[in-house]
Amino acid sequence: MITKAELLRRFNEIIVTEGYAMPLYVGHMLQTLPWYGLPADIEYTTRQVLEKIRRETEATRANAETIYLNIQESKHSEF
Repeated sequence: MITKAELLRRFNEIIVTEGYAMPLYVGHMLQTLPWYGLPADIEYTTRQVLEKIRRETEATRANAETIYLNIQESKHSEF
């Protein structure tokens, strides 16, 4: 079992990481990608992978926020 407070804290960590850190990191990678001098096909593939990470990060953050709100509204004190 885990307390409601601890579960909310853990989901908040996910939200912060997925909501702030990952987009900054992926954005930086996308901006600096041309500096690496990669062949065009490898740069294209890398860019596609980074864009997929960006989309999945946004989805994970949104899901974590929804779960967080559901836990917060729950009457349970342990899960």
